[in-house]
Amino acid sequence: MDRAQTTAWLDQHNIHLVRIDGINHDGMPIGKHLSRDKFLSALDHGSAVSDIAFGFDYAGAPYLAWWDEWRSVGLSDALQVPDPSTLALVANRPGVAMALCSHRLGDGSEHPVCPRSMLQRVTDRLAADGLRAVAAFELEFLAFHESFAEARRNGYRTLTPLGLPVPLSYLSYNAHQQAPFMDEVLRRLDLAGVPWDGWNDEAAPGQIELNFRPADAVTACDHLVRARAIVRETAYDLGYSVTFMAKPSPEYGNGTHVHHSVWSGDENLMAHDASRMHWLAGLMQTLVPGVSIAAPTINSYRRFTAFSAAPTHPRWADNDKTVAVRVLAEGARSSRIEYRVGAGDTNPYYLLALVLASGHYGLKNQLDPPPPSGGVGWALPPGTPRVPDSLSSAVAALRADRLLPELLGDAFCSFWANSREWEWLMFNSTGGDPLADATTDWELNRYFEIVG
Repeated sequence: MDRAQTTAWLDQHNIHLVRIDGINHDGMPIGKHLSRDKFLSALDHGSAVSDIAFGFDYAGAPYLAWWDEWRSVGLSDALQVPDPSTLALVANRPGVAMALCSHRLGDGSEHPVCPRSMLQRVTDRLAADGLRAVAAFELEFLAFHESFAEARRNGYRTLTPLGLPVPLSYLSYNAHQQAPFMDEVLRRLDLAGVPWDGWNDEAAPGQIELNFRPADAVTACDHLVRARAIVRETAYDLGYSVTFMAKPSPEYGNGTHVHHSVWSGDENLMAHDASRMHWLAGLMQTLVPGVSIAAPTINSYRRFTAFSAAPTHPRWADNDKTVAVRVLAEGARSSRIEYRVGAGDTNPYYLLALVLASGHYGLKNQLDPPPPSGGVGWALPPGTPRVPDSLSSAVAALRADRLLPELLGDAFCSFWANSREWEWLMFNSTGGDPLADATTDWELNRYFEIVG
């Protein structure tokens, strides 16, 4: 929307206050509430926030172990620049709208680790080759009867799932108990203009999966981060609690799967064997070094266990949910690839940038993928290559890689590796148990309410 259209929209809905949300490197929404006039001026110049928003971890501790060239010596400003095309109404707050933002550095130049901007740069490269990506996410989360305050007092343990305490998928008994909560979520999604396809009871007790309609890459991520916020806010308003943690309990964990296709004009390249295989080859080449991007926390790696519906080996196959990359050759319109590595706590903009940049590289260089997986992709013989099983090993794979810095930028890859090593350091030095084989109190306290 141009300024005249934006002003007309604000007038039409009697908006006097706009909440602007940007997404930082850890996927956390950050922003301000602006008056109508301040919002309109921010469309040109941005709204200033402290650049520490990209300089602290999940617990608010500043990164002091290294410094990046783009970070100010002290505390300076970064700019949040609203995208007026994302304007939407806020449920139960008449006169209040919300808009999503991208970030710039304080001098107005490109922010090298802004998630939304990075994905836009990747899609611009596709567009330069006459290509466009279409994506749709699957969102998984766990819902509990206890409020967030009650869950906090319980140390996020022994919570009562919203539904029967049995690990069955698609159970209508569970969906009936979840329906009042989800009806309100869907009402708010409709009000916010987030198009959804459906939802269902998932595998873990209290787990819900919410599916969205396909959209262009940036819009698909916008829809996901807005949906996460709406799910969390609805739970807060109704006295429930939810979490997007990858593995908050011994039950099945939360993933963030992304389906995507690539188009040249009206032609779906995923419907053509050669193009699909080249694209797939790019995905497979960066799968292992990209795991820290898809699985960003200590807790993410609790999910990569055999027979838990999460991939454990860097394998692909046709229509097989036990592998990391699932190929769905379903005709001219519906053929697509599902990338199943993403954990529930992933930053969707980074994840989709990884996927699209990798696939594009494979397509341009006409790479060939490894052979498909034969049979179930879990519990393979010892010595079979597998995805990294810890954040530290995933970062080591990223640091050893030469392709991802080329595709996503040296500044981003350096910052990301440093920030994930910091997360590993915090786990080992502030109360985490590196010998634990299950989710620790440290992880629950750090991630339950924050990630996603």
